[in-house]
Amino acid sequence: MNSIQALRIKNDRTIMNDKYLWTNHARKRLTERGDIKESWVVDTIENFERSEFIIDDSGEKYHYYKRIAEFDNRVLLIRHP
Repeated sequence: MNSIQALRIKNDRTIMNDKYLWTNHARKRLTERGDIKESWVVDTIENFERSEFIIDDSGEKYHYYKRIAEFDNRVLLIRHP
């Protein structure tokens, strides 16, 4: 077993590209939706139009927003973590 496989097992995460580790939940949601491209998610995180820092009962998280032209100009919201 290599270190990447160990990381997947230990943290229940899946590597989707060279830059990001994504949870299995996130990968499942992308598959279920089917209309959201992985590249849009990455672009939204890296080149967001608006962001918010939120603290609630589940902890601290960021919300990233970006309008996606290929998605009928709908706004994509990415919640992290």
